[in-house]
Amino acid sequence: MFSAALVFGVFVASLFWSQPKGLSYCTFTVKPAPKPQITAESLRGTWKGNWGHNQADCTLLIDRVDGNDFYGTLRKEGAEILFEGTFNPKTRTFYFDETEIVRLGDRMSGWSLGKNGGLISQDGRILVGDGHDQWGQYGWAASNY
Repeated sequence: MFSAALVFGVFVASLFWSQPKGLSYCTFTVKPAPKPQITAESLRGTWKGNWGHNQADCTLLIDRVDGNDFYGTLRKEGAEILFEGTFNPKTRTFYFDETEIVRLGDRMSGWSLGKNGGLISQDGRILVGDGHDQWGQYGWAASNY
């Protein structure tokens, strides 16, 4: 008997629970967080990763930026190589040429100055690219974490 009364009560109450006309539910629009603006200045700093035909550890130090041009030093296995390049902020791509061998590593017989291109990640924390020199094409990647 109690069950029948409960079912009947819920039925009668449901007649009054209907949504009033003109009342709508709230909706939320979630905007994605704005992407950081990546500029040539975003390249300035120390980047660590791997480089070249043997994917050895490397450090890229970009210490000077002038407009969309940048300048720095690649260090790998005791070698120190100067480079200079240009950044395109619209595409987040960059190109740079190794310009001078400052020092070879103790166990190196030579270095071929390469031409390199790459892309900086949307968050400005990772560089990925490839290059070519007299020995062929190679890949590299570095981050500033």
